Amino acid sequence: MRSWTGTSPCAVIIHRSCSAITRGTTAVETVLAALGACMTGQFAAEATRRGVRIDSLTVDLECTTDLNGMFGLQPIRPGLRDVTLSYRVASDADEETLKEILDTARSLSPVFDTVTKPVAVAATLHKES
Repeated sequence: MRSWTGTSPCAVIIHRSCSAITRGTTAVETVLAALGACMTGQFAAEATRRGVRIDSLTVDLECTTDLNGMFGLQPIRPGLRDVTLSYRVASDADEETLKEILDTARSLSPVFDTVTKPVAVAATLHKES
């Protein structure tokens, strides 16, 4: 088992200013990017394992969210809803094989697993002077 901490070389820092001006990606966009990147990598790895050549692979992600929940304006869920990953694949493989590859990618993706199943998360506070 591997663990990541803020001092790990794998750490990602997302900076958000307190102003309305957005620079860079939001935390939610980063979650979607991580999901897309992980699923794409798993798809490519499984295709390689099966000896299936992929000429091109594009994944489009769509989701809905309601900012009223995120800002506490209404008592609704603040998180993402209805996330859809749409794959466009150019390959000599038949559609059934590509669907099997996608199913395997989904079952092996740690990010897909994390965002689709309950995960215990603790938030702690350490006040600095």
